[in-house]
Amino acid sequence: MIDELNAASKQSFVPALWFALVYAGLEDKDRAFTWLEKAYEERFNRLAYLKVEALWDPLRSDPRLRVGIPP
Repeated sequence: MIDELNAASKQSFVPALWFALVYAGLEDKDRAFTWLEKAYEERFNRLAYLKVEALWDPLRSDPRLRVGIPP
């Protein structure tokens, strides 16, 4: 999937959040957070749902997910 996203990104814009989501699913937390940072820099609006979307459950136990997110 990462290879497909990389290939697609050569043709058009692919949000960093999609890379983060794949890495989160692979439980590669460091890479997921690296891409989440990029998504933040892109001001991607779906970041507003990090706290509630089940897709991000693999990152829930990591304190980096809670930084800057009010309860």
